[in-house]
Amino acid sequence: MRKIIKKGGKKMKKLALLILVVVLLLGLTGCGVITPTIDEEKVESVIYEYFLALSNQDWDKAKSCCVSGSVMYDGTLQIQTALEEFGMIWNWIIDITSTSINGNYAEVYFDATVTAVIEGTESETPKDDITFYLQKVGNDWKIYDSENMEYVESDTYDVDANGIPQFVGVDYIELDKIYQISRFRSGIGHDYSDDFESCRSMKHYFQPNGSVDWSTVQIFSPVSGTVSIIWEDKVGGMQVRIKSEEYPAFYFIIFHVNLTNPLNVGDLVTAGQQLGTLSHTMSDIAVGVNMPGEWIWKLVSYFDVMTDSVFQNYQARGLSSRTDAIISKEARDADPLTCDGDQFTDSGNLENYVVLN
Repeated sequence: MRKIIKKGGKKMKKLALLILVVVLLLGLTGCGVITPTIDEEKVESVIYEYFLALSNQDWDKAKSCCVSGSVMYDGTLQIQTALEEFGMIWNWIIDITSTSINGNYAEVYFDATVTAVIEGTESETPKDDITFYLQKVGNDWKIYDSENMEYVESDTYDVDANGIPQFVGVDYIELDKIYQISRFRSGIGHDYSDDFESCRSMKHYFQPNGSVDWSTVQIFSPVSGTVSIIWEDKVGGMQVRIKSEEYPAFYFIIFHVNLTNPLNVGDLVTAGQQLGTLSHTMSDIAVGVNMPGEWIWKLVSYFDVMTDSVFQNYQARGLSSRTDAIISKEARDADPLTCDGDQFTDSGNLENYVVLN
């Protein structure tokens, strides 16, 4: 049984979520209240009701499809939290392959294709061999657990307690073609901040030399890992987000890449693998960390995660220490920027760039 289920959103904390109303041929008003003629139909109906509730951001209905306090119930709460952080529409194509019922318990096996639509750009991810586990509660079937369906990232790392690991052993860009680099927390570009700070650019822009054809600057994966998000940047090229294999709570977001070869969500990349070349604008890179707690996102400087051997190349270009490329939080707070939305209305009084020799 194959159905298309579209998941919509609304304006939330950080990004505008678009609402996509989905009409399924279910005629539902709540979970578990339809009365199909056999238990198998009831069980499969609950699966579709659950995804319909997610589609409409109807969290009460989605939770009512789950056993209260179960893993699935908590996972639904995680979905709600995650969608309040990121703006997207999810389009689901669900193909139930089999349903097994044993007394008051049932298992539903299905495959899914999830198309995430973010700011008009689509990214498709297949999810195979998903299993939902259901329990009969009274006359209703409810979901209590699942396999092979992650809602939000479970890997976390507390950089405040453990420090920032220096594990990036290859540079992501051809450094010899770079003229200057924006400092972490600069007033360059636009507001790019995390759950701890605001109105500052917590990434680095790499500006090539004027004598260089910017489109020839090669871009590499700084770590081995998995492509977790990929979509088209408004300014040009593709934005690629890579989840580190060594430290899976760390993500590397590389902007404005003209891909050498197609990449898809779920693809594995290796450290030093060429992703592509620079688009017509500056290259920028951000490093984000999933901190412990309810979807807490912290940005750290690329210079904080590179090894000494990589930083030696920057020392050879004139940097005396990593802090040359970083404006401290205390210094930025003492010289705050002002923002209109995510746009800077001034660039502050601190030096925004470090110029290379």
